[in-house]
Amino acid sequence: MKTKRYLLFLVCWFFIPLQPAFSATQRGMDVVPPATADLTAWGTYHALIIGINAYERWPRLQTAVKDASALRNVLVDLYGFPEENVHLLTDKEASRLNIIRHLRHIASGLTDQDNLLIYFAGHGQIDAFTSDGYWIPVDGFPKEPATWISHSLLKGILGSDKMRAKNVLVIADSCYSGTLLRGGPSTLSLEDGLYESRLAKAASLRSRQVITSGGLEPVSDGGRDGHSLFAYYLIEALRNNDCLVIDIENLIHTSVWEPVVRISGQRPTVGRLKTPMDEDGQFVLMHVALAEKRKSEALRAQESQLKQKEEEIQELEARKKQLNAEREKLVEEQKRIELERLQLELERQKLELAREREALEREKKEAAAVKYKENTKNESKKEMKEPESKTINMKLAKLPLNGSISSVKIALLPMHISNQTSGLGGILGSVNLSAKDTIQHLSSLFSNAEHNFVIFSYYPIKSNNSYDIIPFSLTKEEVNSIWYRKSIFSLLRLNLQEALRIGKELKVDIALSIYSEKRTINEIISEIIIIDINSGEIYSSGRRNTSLDWYGDFIAEQSRAQLERYLADISQ
Repeated sequence: MKTKRYLLFLVCWFFIPLQPAFSATQRGMDVVPPATADLTAWGTYHALIIGINAYERWPRLQTAVKDASALRNVLVDLYGFPEENVHLLTDKEASRLNIIRHLRHIASGLTDQDNLLIYFAGHGQIDAFTSDGYWIPVDGFPKEPATWISHSLLKGILGSDKMRAKNVLVIADSCYSGTLLRGGPSTLSLEDGLYESRLAKAASLRSRQVITSGGLEPVSDGGRDGHSLFAYYLIEALRNNDCLVIDIENLIHTSVWEPVVRISGQRPTVGRLKTPMDEDGQFVLMHVALAEKRKSEALRAQESQLKQKEEEIQELEARKKQLNAEREKLVEEQKRIELERLQLELERQKLELAREREALEREKKEAAAVKYKENTKNESKKEMKEPESKTINMKLAKLPLNGSISSVKIALLPMHISNQTSGLGGILGSVNLSAKDTIQHLSSLFSNAEHNFVIFSYYPIKSNNSYDIIPFSLTKEEVNSIWYRKSIFSLLRLNLQEALRIGKELKVDIALSIYSEKRTINEIISEIIIIDINSGEIYSSGRRNTSLDWYGDFIAEQSRAQLERYLADISQ
C-alpha cells in the first residue's frame, strides 16, 4: 500500500513541473446535480452546481461559469429538475465556507428516495504531502491546502451513512479529479431489450458515482463555443439525447468520452466514490422535455387520424345525401304534375273566396250606412229634447252607436302620452297621464250594451263582455316608428304610412290613436286621430287645450265626434 502511494506521489511530482501548479489554461472541478426525472418513478432530484472564473488569488478561468450555468439550464429545462432544488454558486458565491455549508445542508436534508447531482468547474490540485486531491474555492490561497476543499472531505460527507440519499453523482471538470475514484463503471447495454427494467432495478440500489473530465492530470480550460471541451460535449449529449431514460454512464461512454479523447488526449473517467455506501446502483436521467414532445406528437397524430376519419365520414354523408336527393328527385318528378294541378285548383278556390268576402263586406257597409242615417235622425231629435249633460255616460248615450257600426273593427294604436311639464306647474303637478287611464276613459265608449265592437288593442284591456278584445303586439322598432318629427324643432306627428300598414295587416276598418301632453299642472294638449284604413282619410280633432278636470270628458267627446265624422263619410 505504501509503495502504491509512493508511486502515486511520483506520478504527481512528475506532472507538476511539466504543468504549473495553477495556470489560466487549466480547469478546477465542478459539482452538478442530476438531470430531472419522473418523480413518481425515480425519486426527487436535487443539484449543487459550482462554476468559478474570477479567482481572487489563482489565475482566472474563461469557461467555468458558462459551463455551470448552461448545465443548470439543461437540467431544469429538459430534464425536469425542480428549479427550487437546483443551487448554482458562481465566482464570489463559491467560497470554501459557502460550498461546504450548501453541501452539508443539502446532504443532511435528503431521504432515501432522493437523488443528488454535484458539478464543479474550477481549479483543482493535488497535495504533494498527502497525495489527496482538492477543489480550489474562489477564496483559496496557493500552496495553502487548508484553504481548499479536499476530496477526503467530499467523500466523508457523501459517503456518510447519515447522508440517506439513494443516488449521488459527482461530475468534476477540474485538474487531478481522478483521486475521487475507486473501481470502474458497471455499464448497462442500451441494446438490451430489458434495459429500462434493469435500469429501474439498478436505480433502486444506492449509488455514489463519479465522472471526471480527466484522471491524475491537468485538464484544459479551453474548448468549443466558450465551454471547456468536456463540458461542451457533456451539455451537447444531454441536449441531443433521444432516450427517455438513460443512466449517466451510458451517456458519457456513448457521446462524451470518444470526442474528448480524440481531440485533446484528455481521458474522461467514470467510476465510483470510495465509500461503502455505494451498492453499484445507477444515477438515472429522464428526458422530460422529450417525453412531453413525444406526447404532443402522439396527440397531434391522434388528432390527425380523427380529422381524417371525420373527413371520410363527411364524404360518406355527402354521398348519402346525394343519393337521397337523386332518389327524391325521381319521386318528385312523378308527383310534379299532380301537385301543379292541385295548386291551380287551390288558387281558383282562393280567388272565388276572396270575391265572396268582398261582396259580403260591401253589403255590410251598405247596411251600416243605412242604419247610421236612421240613428243620426233619431239622435238629432233626442238632442233637441234632452239638456246637455257634462257626464261622460250621458254624452256617450247621444252617440249613434247601434247596429250600423257594430261591424266596425277598431285598432287602438300606440298613443303618445307625455307628462312633460314646464315652469312651476311641473314641480307642483300631482296628476300623471298614462295610456292605461286614457283607455279607461274610452272604455265606456266601447261598452255600450246595444252594440258589439271588435277592438284590436296594443294595450291590455279587460273585456266586460260588451265588446270583443283582440290583443296584438308590435316590435320596439314598429312602436318607435308610429310617431315622428320632421326635424328637431317640428311638432310630433303620427306616421300615416306606418298606421295604414298596421291597420291593413290587422284587417280593421279604422285605426285610433291619441296625442296627450301635460304642459302645466292645469293644462293638457290633446288630439284624437282616426284613420280610415281603406281610403287613407284622417279624421283629427286638432290639438286643443283642456284642463285636468275635463280631460276624461274631452277624450270621450272628441272620440265620439271623430267616429260620427267617419260614419257620416262612409254612408255617403
